[in-house]
Amino acid sequence: MAVSAEASNDELNLNYTRDVETVATFLQSIRDGEEAYGHVRFEPLDSTDPREPSEFARFSVQCPLWRIEAMPHSDIRQPVFVTWDCTDYRIHDSARIRDLRQASFWFENQKIRLVKFGTPKVVSINPR
Repeated sequence: MAVSAEASNDELNLNYTRDVETVATFLQSIRDGEEAYGHVRFEPLDSTDPREPSEFARFSVQCPLWRIEAMPHSDIRQPVFVTWDCTDYRIHDSARIRDLRQASFWFENQKIRLVKFGTPKVVSINPR
Protein backbone atom coordinates (compact mmCIF):
# COMPACT_ATOMS: atom_id res chain seq x y z
CA MET A 1 0.00 0.00 0.00
CA ALA A 2 1.29 3.44 -0.88
CA VAL A 3 0.31 6.48 1.13
CA SER A 4 1.15 9.91 -0.20
CA ALA A 5 0.36 13.50 0.65
CA GLU A 6 2.27 16.71 0.91
CA ALA A 7 2.15 18.25 4.34
CA SER A 8 -0.28 21.14 4.12
CA ASN A 9 -1.37 24.39 2.62
CA ASP A 10 -1.25 26.56 5.74
CA GLU A 11 -2.71 29.66 4.10
CA LEU A 12 -5.97 27.83 3.43
CA ASN A 13 -5.91 25.62 6.54
CA LEU A 14 -5.73 22.49 4.39
CA ASN A 15 -3.81 19.65 5.97
CA TYR A 16 -3.70 16.73 3.56
CA THR A 17 -1.48 14.62 5.80
CA ARG A 18 -4.22 14.74 8.43
CA ASP A 19 -6.87 13.97 5.79
CA VAL A 20 -4.96 10.91 4.51
CA GLU A 21 -4.57 9.70 8.09
CA THR A 22 -8.31 10.24 8.71
CA VAL A 23 -9.20 8.15 5.64
CA ALA A 24 -6.77 5.38 6.62
CA THR A 25 -8.24 5.29 10.14
CA PHE A 26 -11.79 5.28 8.74
CA LEU A 27 -11.01 2.33 6.44
CA GLN A 28 -9.30 0.41 9.24
CA SER A 29 -12.30 0.94 11.51
CA ILE A 30 -14.52 -0.59 8.79
CA ARG A 31 -12.21 -3.62 8.65
CA ASP A 32 -12.42 -3.87 12.44
CA GLY A 33 -16.24 -3.55 12.36
CA GLU A 34 -16.19 -0.41 14.52
CA GLU A 35 -17.14 2.46 12.20
CA ALA A 36 -20.25 4.59 12.76
CA TYR A 37 -21.37 6.05 9.43
CA GLY A 38 -23.98 8.57 10.59
CA HIS A 39 -22.19 11.66 9.31
CA VAL A 40 -21.08 10.25 5.92
CA ARG A 41 -23.05 10.09 2.67
CA PHE A 42 -22.17 7.30 0.21
CA GLU A 43 -22.73 7.57 -3.55
CA PRO A 44 -21.59 5.68 -6.64
CA LEU A 45 -18.94 7.32 -8.81
CA ASP A 46 -21.35 7.93 -11.68
CA SER A 47 -24.43 9.33 -9.92
CA THR A 48 -25.71 11.07 -6.81
CA ASP A 49 -28.07 8.27 -5.74
CA PRO A 50 -27.34 7.50 -2.09
CA ARG A 51 -26.03 4.06 -1.16
CA GLU A 52 -26.15 2.21 2.11
CA PRO A 53 -23.03 2.29 4.30
CA SER A 54 -23.00 -1.52 4.27
CA GLU A 55 -22.55 -1.44 0.47
CA PHE A 56 -19.41 0.66 0.84
CA ALA A 57 -18.18 -1.52 3.72
CA ARG A 58 -18.40 -4.64 1.50
CA PHE A 59 -16.78 -2.75 -1.40
CA SER A 60 -13.87 -1.55 0.74
CA VAL A 61 -12.88 -4.94 2.16
CA GLN A 62 -13.20 -7.16 -0.92
CA CYS A 63 -9.78 -6.28 -2.36
CA PRO A 64 -6.36 -5.25 -1.09
CA LEU A 65 -5.86 -1.55 -0.54
CA TRP A 66 -3.31 -0.27 -3.03
CA ARG A 67 -3.04 3.48 -2.59
CA ILE A 68 -4.28 6.45 -0.58
CA GLU A 69 -3.31 9.78 -2.05
CA ALA A 70 -4.05 13.47 -1.92
CA MET A 71 -3.59 16.09 -4.62
CA PRO A 72 -2.66 19.15 -2.55
CA HIS A 73 -1.65 21.45 -5.42
CA SER A 74 -4.83 23.48 -5.37
CA ASP A 75 -6.30 26.48 -3.63
CA ILE A 76 -9.55 24.62 -2.96
CA ARG A 77 -10.06 21.46 -0.96
CA GLN A 78 -9.65 18.33 -3.06
CA PRO A 79 -10.80 14.85 -2.03
CA VAL A 80 -8.50 12.11 -0.81
CA PHE A 81 -8.39 9.28 -3.34
CA VAL A 82 -8.25 5.58 -2.48
CA THR A 83 -7.54 2.76 -4.94
CA TRP A 84 -7.96 -0.96 -4.41
CA ASP A 85 -6.31 -3.47 -6.76
CA CYS A 86 -8.63 -6.43 -7.27
CA THR A 87 -6.62 -7.94 -10.14
CA ASP A 88 -6.17 -11.68 -9.89
CA TYR A 89 -2.61 -11.97 -11.14
CA ARG A 90 -2.91 -15.76 -11.23
CA ILE A 91 -5.32 -15.33 -14.13
CA HIS A 92 -3.87 -12.25 -15.81
CA ASP A 93 -0.20 -12.22 -16.75
CA SER A 94 -0.22 -8.57 -17.65
CA ALA A 95 -0.61 -5.55 -15.42
CA ARG A 96 -2.39 -3.94 -18.40
CA ILE A 97 -5.47 -6.02 -17.53
CA ARG A 98 -6.28 -4.61 -14.13
CA ASP A 99 -9.34 -4.63 -11.96
CA LEU A 100 -9.12 -1.38 -10.00
CA ARG A 101 -11.70 0.13 -7.69
CA GLN A 102 -11.68 3.69 -6.47
CA ALA A 103 -13.22 6.01 -3.93
CA SER A 104 -12.95 9.72 -3.29
CA PHE A 105 -13.36 11.01 0.25
CA TRP A 106 -14.71 14.56 0.46
CA PHE A 107 -14.14 16.58 3.62
CA GLU A 108 -16.07 19.35 5.31
CA ASN A 109 -14.75 20.92 8.54
CA GLN A 110 -12.02 18.27 8.77
CA LYS A 111 -14.55 15.40 8.68
CA ILE A 112 -15.41 12.95 5.94
CA ARG A 113 -18.84 13.95 4.62
CA LEU A 114 -19.11 12.21 1.24
CA VAL A 115 -17.61 9.04 -0.22
CA LYS A 116 -18.03 8.40 -3.93
CA PHE A 117 -17.01 4.87 -4.86
CA GLY A 118 -17.07 2.31 -7.65
CA THR A 119 -15.18 0.84 -10.55
CA PRO A 120 -13.94 3.59 -12.85
CA LYS A 121 -14.68 3.44 -16.54
CA VAL A 122 -11.65 2.43 -18.57
CA VAL A 123 -10.89 4.21 -21.81
CA SER A 124 -8.62 2.30 -24.17
CA ILE A 125 -6.86 4.04 -27.00
CA ASN A 126 -5.38 1.68 -29.56
CA PRO A 127 -1.88 2.70 -30.69
CA ARG A 128 -1.37 2.95 -34.44
